[in-house]
Formats: sequence, C-alpha cells, structure tokens
Amino acid sequence: MAGVDPGASLGRVTAKAKSALREGAIAGAAIDVLDVEPPPPDHVLLARDMPNLLVAPHVASASEQARARLAGKLEQLVGPHLA
Repeated sequence: MAGVDPGASLGRVTAKAKSALREGAIAGAAIDVLDVEPPPPDHVLLARDMPNLLVAPHVASASEQARARLAGKLEQLVGPHLA
C-alpha cells in the first residue's frame, strides 16, 4: 500500500487495501476492524471474491490473555477505591 498518506482516512486506506489485495501487491490480510461498525452487507471488504482476505468479527479482545490483562488493569484502577 505504498503511497498511503499516514493521515489518510480509514475509508481511503480501505480502498487501497482492496486494490492491493486484488492486484497481488500484498499476498493477504486479516482484519477485525472496519471503517464502519457494524459493516453493511455490501461493505467493500466483505466481497466474497477476495479469498486472500480474512475479516473477523471485532473480537481481538476476546482471548483469555487479553481478558486476563483487562481484569488486572481493572483491579489496578478500581481496586484502591474499593478498599
């Protein structure tokens, strides 16, 4: 995705990602955040003809490790106020 301005909107990056995937500029991608949440059924990155793209539901924080870190952080922040 050469030429993507670091300040570009997510929508512009999405269009560049789609082009890069279709043209083979990048071999594949996996994402769990889209520019619109929840995405409409016709979202550009939900096209069925892009086998080199994995779009997962927004679940990156659902792993046991992530939940354990979240619980620890919550205890640090809230715990002192409950004592």
